[in-house]
Parts: sequence; C-alpha cells; structure tokens
Amino acid sequence: MSVIITNARNRIAYNVVRSLGQKDIDLYTADFVPRSMSFVSRYSKGHFIYPSPFTDQEGFVQRLVDEIQRLRVDVLIPVFEETFLVAKHADRLLTCAIRFSSSRNREGGRGAFSRLNPRKR
Repeated sequence: MSVIITNARNRIAYNVVRSLGQKDIDLYTADFVPRSMSFVSRYSKGHFIYPSPFTDQEGFVQRLVDEIQRLRVDVLIPVFEETFLVAKHADRLLTCAIRFSSSRNREGGRGAFSRLNPRKR
C-alpha cells in the first residue's frame, strides 16, 4: 500500500507518517512549505511540493492528481486545512483510482481505514 500525506509541516502529519511508517506502508509526504518536518522523516519514501491551497486551489488539486498517478498511490490522507479542499474535489480525485482516509467515511462511520472507496484500477 502507498499513501500520500498532505500538510507535511504539521505535527499531526508527522505523527501519521511515523505511525504508518512503522507498519511498512510506503509513504509520500507533501506540502507547499519547502522545509516541512515530515519531508525528512525516515519513513517518508519521497516528498513533493504542491501550490498553496490557499492561493492556488486548482494548482493544488491538479498537483495531487498528477502525483497520485505518477506514484500510483492507493490512499490520500489530507491533514488539516487541505481536508476541506480535497473533500470539495473528491469526485475528481477519486477518478485517479485512489481511496480516501478520514476520521469519517462517506457513510458517517468512524475509523481511518473503514469502508474505503473501492479501488478502480
């Protein structure tokens, strides 16, 4: 399984990276801040910088789409503010054959990896 985690500068993202990395999941970290703390985690297989979701929403979403396809990612975990923009463009991102992980799935249940959308590859 491979995962992209956004908002790599955030301590929440760093803890997600550390937790999933200890389970041997391939993790890619992303942010619009070049020196984000999760970029240097030993569990981050790689990282990329996306346009600011605050000033270039279309660029942000398109960069995620491009990287999801390039890296053949299974799951996108948006962290913090990006969550709202990812949710807004969920249909577009789901066409990239990924699943979303969130604290609430579309059916309203709890659990980060429960009832993920089926992969369409």
